[in-house]
Amino acid sequence: MDTRHPRPTPLLAIMASLLVAALGAWPVAAQAQSASRASASGGVRLVADSQAPLTAAQLAKIEKFIDAHHREATIDPEVAKLLGFGERGKPVVAQQVSLVDKRKKERHLFDRLEDKSGFIVGNRSPGGLAVYRLGNDLTWIASVMWRKDGNKVALRSTDSQAALRQELALWAGFADRQN
Repeated sequence: MDTRHPRPTPLLAIMASLLVAALGAWPVAAQAQSASRASASGGVRLVADSQAPLTAAQLAKIEKFIDAHHREATIDPEVAKLLGFGERGKPVVAQQVSLVDKRKKERHLFDRLEDKSGFIVGNRSPGGLAVYRLGNDLTWIASVMWRKDGNKVALRSTDSQAALRQELALWAGFADRQN
C-alpha cells in the first residue's frame, strides 16, 4: 500500500454509503425531534415519528407473522448480559422469525421476547451478528456486535442507529407485502 496516497478500504466505502443512504432517508428536522424526545424519555425513539421506518400497523403484521411461524430461541448468555438482561442464570427466550436475503448471505432476525418486554432485531452476515434490543414501543435499549472471531461487544446508540433503521426498514417492507 502506498502510504503517501492511501486508498479507503472497500468495507469503509460500503459503510459510508450505507450511512449516507440511511441518514438521507430521514430529514434532519425529524432526527432533531426524535433526539429531543429521546433525551426526554431516556431512550432513542424510532416509532414516534411519522417517518419512522416501522409503523404500528407494520409491527402488528410482523407480530401476527411471529405468532404463526416463530421458533423458540434462547439468547446467548453473554449477548443477553451485554443487552442488559439482568437475572443471572435465567435464560432469555424469544419467539424468533427470520428472513434470508436472495444471495443467502444474510439472515435478518425479528424476535419477540417471551416475557413480552420488547423485541430483538438482528442481522447475521458473514462478518458476524449485530443485534438490537428494543422496547415494546421500539425504543432502542442496547446493541451488541458478535463478530465472526467470537468477540462480543456492546455498541453505543450512535454506532448502531443507521444499521438499526436499515433493519427496521427491511422489516417494514416485509410487513407491507403481507395481507
